[in-house]
Amino acid sequence: MYAMTLHADAALRQQLNDLSTLLRSARIDAGLRRRSLAAELQVSTTALADWETCADDPTMSHLIRWASALGFRLAIVDPVGSPELSPARLDEGESWEEHEMRRLATALWARRRSRRMSQESLAVQIGVGRISMQRWESTQVFPRPIAFLAWARALECSVVLHAGNGPFPPDHFPEF
Repeated sequence: MYAMTLHADAALRQQLNDLSTLLRSARIDAGLRRRSLAAELQVSTTALADWETCADDPTMSHLIRWASALGFRLAIVDPVGSPELSPARLDEGESWEEHEMRRLATALWARRRSRRMSQESLAVQIGVGRISMQRWESTQVFPRPIAFLAWARALECSVVLHAGNGPFPPDHFPEF
């Protein structure tokens, strides 16, 4: 057995940094103090500062939560430039983060299927195992944000912040 290496290059790193920078700008433009947003996200001020300065990456769950708290949703954009904002229903007992990840994974799953690509070939292209790919598509496990961007890119899509177009989660998030 051999270890797979995620195919994450400088362009993917820059894309993730750009998302973080846009979220930082949105916080500042909204007049929110870092401490207030960190409290709403239930993370330390230091963690939020590290994300905003690209010194560290949030988890996928935190990235979804961070974007939502500032009025954005992550969206998959196809090569034509159309955002995929499928209206997936919030399942009973499902957290907002699980709902959003399921919505995003469903869009990427549909894109893979439309291209008649196997999970195995997609996984190899990304640099992960087929089991990881299967778990991401079924949302059993959330990928790291950089891996999520690699997943979208392998399907010739990109990930953007989309303003508005709720529904959004409640005013505050339940504890993890």
